Amino acid sequence: MRDSAEHTGQPSTDQYGLGTCVRNTTSRRRHPEVKGLRHSMYLVHIHLWASPACGRLPHTTAADITGYAEDREDLLHVSVHPEPEDHPVVGVYLRAVSLAEAEAAAVRLWQLAQTALPSLAGWTLLRAEVPLLPQALPNPPPETSA
Repeated sequence: MRDSAEHTGQPSTDQYGLGTCVRNTTSRRRHPEVKGLRHSMYLVHIHLWASPACGRLPHTTAADITGYAEDREDLLHVSVHPEPEDHPVVGVYLRAVSLAEAEAAAVRLWQLAQTALPSLAGWTLLRAEVPLLPQALPNPPPETSA
């Protein structure tokens, strides 16, 4: 996938083949380490739902969230996977001390953005979680024989 600075907004398959990113936005801020704490990067998927009356998640959602949260040093990148239409996923890359902190930060980010951005008002947060990707395991567990 191309860097978001070059991203044209055209659909492209993400690196895991899990969906289509309609818009990617990456922050260009430097992310200083908090003294004494090691921050890692996490991808948190924010799963959404809306009634059919809401229509589709706006194609500007990634840029809108990034623009709204520009002063947050933990936010690195936002992408939107609009399919299925009634259950889109917003992918948020952020820096945090732990997985639990990353998921909680993604929920807070969504809630604040939803309050500030009228285009997100009709969407319900179903869950925010770091996806488990089996291909990321160095050695898959052996298959058990029956």
